[in-house]
Parts: sequence; structure tokens; C-alpha cells
Amino acid sequence: TMRLGIFLHIALLVFVISFFFLAVKTQDVDIGFVRHLISHKQIPSAIFYLRTLVAKMPQNKDVRELLGRALLEGGSVEEAARHLQLAVAISSPSAELLHLIGDIHMRRGRFPQAHDYYKRSIDLLPSIFTQEMDLPTNPTLF
Repeated sequence: TMRLGIFLHIALLVFVISFFFLAVKTQDVDIGFVRHLISHKQIPSAIFYLRTLVAKMPQNKDVRELLGRALLEGGSVEEAARHLQLAVAISSPSAELLHLIGDIHMRRGRFPQAHDYYKRSIDLLPSIFTQEMDLPTNPTLF
């Protein structure tokens, strides 16, 4: 079983590397693939893939945002913060990006700043979404 685990890990790494060369060659970043890696807790593979993409496309906001998310989930809070702030500088932030920055402030114990980013994240969401999710939209609650 140990050999099978090592084999599967190597197979995944070979797949990620070969996929990277295809994506970079065509400049077509498969965000879905990276999200899949992150959601299945393949954080080291996602970070490896995303770091390589950032080196090739440093001005791609989505790649920076995903790298920040993967790094945060992997416990590298400071490096995650750097990439998320660069993503904000590249283009206007998404609700998810603002939420991730709020998460970083929470981990640092900076609760007022986290609150501000969470509120900004909710403000970007369409009102129909916040109603469906039963999220508070009354600004006095914040």
C-alpha cells in the first residue's frame, strides 16, 4: 500500500508537470484543474503548479489569487498575503479575494481589519445571493 501511495503521488506530479507545459504553451490556464487540486487537499501539487504559472504570468490576477488561497490553506500566511495583495493591485478584487484577505487578518488576530474585508466581500455579492444564503445585509449589523 505504501508503494501504491508513492506511485499515485508520482503519477499526479507527472500529470501536473505535463499539464503545466501544455497550459503555458497555449497560455490557457486551467483554473478548474487547480481548484480541483485545492478542493481535494492536494495543496503541495497546487502550490507547485501555481508558482510555476506565476513565474510565467506574473500579472495574471486569477493565478495569484489561487496561489494565495493554496498557500493560506497550506499554512504559509505571509506568502499568501503577499500574493493576494498583488492580485488586488493587478485588478479590482472579487468577493472571494476580499474574503481570503479577511481570513489572513483573522489568522493574524487583526479582527477589525478582517471585519472590514468580510464586509467588503459581502457588499460585492449580488443581493439575491445574500438573501438565498441568509447572510445579514443590514449595514448596522456590522
